[in-house]
Amino acid sequence: AVDINTTYCFRMIRATGEELTTYTAYPELITVGPPNVPTNLTYFDNEHTTDLTPVLEFVAVDLAGDDIQYQVQVDDDPAFASIDIDRNSTDHFLNFENVTNPPDKAPFTSGDLIRFTSPTGLASSTTYWWRVRASDPDGSATTSDWSTPTSFTTNQNLETSEWFQTTGAQFDTNSLSSLTT
Repeated sequence: AVDINTTYCFRMIRATGEELTTYTAYPELITVGPPNVPTNLTYFDNEHTTDLTPVLEFVAVDLAGDDIQYQVQVDDDPAFASIDIDRNSTDHFLNFENVTNPPDKAPFTSGDLIRFTSPTGLASSTTYWWRVRASDPDGSATTSDWSTPTSFTTNQNLETSEWFQTTGAQFDTNSLSSLTT
């Protein structure tokens, strides 16, 4: 068995067992697989925000360098049992923007920062969870696992975003990271 997203090098020998002395580079076999699981960047986990129309940012890398399509889901249930927003960059390309290279449209260049702007507003004073996955439409034609769900809580009366926990699922994360002050 071979592993996905792995480069294998091999060398050839003559049928007699002698090495080929004229080789300067060994042939390579690169197995293809899905892009890496995306990293959620904005909103930070447990963010308390005034935004009722979420603007989410994330990034994923395809080890083969193939272009990437994305799917974003937002729900008020951490198990995503009743999804409020479900958009992919193929059918809803106007909701997705390449921040790294704005002229680049879906499918996006591997490793570029992508911004998703929700087409619909959300309820105030509600905690939501979001996740994203990446797919490789042209290379391996496979999809990554979902990113680790990240929560945010909406509040129109808030003046500045802050770290905020309101649900048991948020308290279970018990972390604050990727922030600067």
